[in-house]
Amino acid sequence: MRQKCMVKLCGLRTSEDVAVAAELGVWAVGFVLTTSKRRITMQECRRLCALVPAGILKVGVFTKERPEDIIYACRECGLDLAQIHGDRSPEDWGKLSSVPVLRAFSVKGRESLSEVGGSGQKRFLLDAYVKGMAGGTGVSFD
Repeated sequence: MRQKCMVKLCGLRTSEDVAVAAELGVWAVGFVLTTSKRRITMQECRRLCALVPAGILKVGVFTKERPEDIIYACRECGLDLAQIHGDRSPEDWGKLSSVPVLRAFSVKGRESLSEVGGSGQKRFLLDAYVKGMAGGTGVSFD
């Protein structure tokens, strides 16, 4: 059985971005709520999430934010998933169990895949490793 490729268009900042993503038929759209040149405010995120058609998942992108702030943002903005980059303590992962998580792993090489397999995550995203960057660089990897 063939599986459908699930495409997430990330870094959306305008209503036009949302319209294009919907027209393309993406699986999910991403709104950056962490330090980045593509960062938007929670108010902007809430407004854009309201424009996303049913059937497209709304994902908030986070790095070093506190679990409480991630949970709050997900609820306030109407996000379906929290995409989380970076290492977290077991305590943080426990606190985040109240929201669906899409855990992002930076792939440095084949050895990175063992970390994914041992994480126990049901959903995950593979992103290229770029020194000093959390993700979203547009760099590809093998």
